[in-house]
Amino acid sequence: MDYKVEQRIKKSNADVAIITDIRYDIYPEDELYWVQRKMNGLLIHITKYEMSEAPSKRRVTTSKPVKIYNAAPNEHEMLNNPKLQAGANYSFEWEDCTKNLNGMSLQRHPYIVEHVNGALKKINVI
Repeated sequence: MDYKVEQRIKKSNADVAIITDIRYDIYPEDELYWVQRKMNGLLIHITKYEMSEAPSKRRVTTSKPVKIYNAAPNEHEMLNNPKLQAGANYSFEWEDCTKNLNGMSLQRHPYIVEHVNGALKKINVI
């Protein structure tokens, strides 16, 4: 793990440090190990989806929207994501709301605020 990140966290005055990009649980002391064991942190795994019509590869389709999940951007993330989700302290899904911002910042969007606060409550941070 990047020691610069660790140094910044230790020097900060923050009550909570949020790292938005943990990708690996493949080696004995990888990023998941670093977060949970070395930094005594908690991992929240978020799976983002978009509601859309089902792909029409079959004869029978429905117009009812279904959850469409983003494909992993590379093989490393495709292999590690299930391990990270299994090792997470809390895991949940949220719908991509970036198309419905209407000029609002993502950080202030009620849907995002509700889900982030819910996750932080589940792991007893707030």
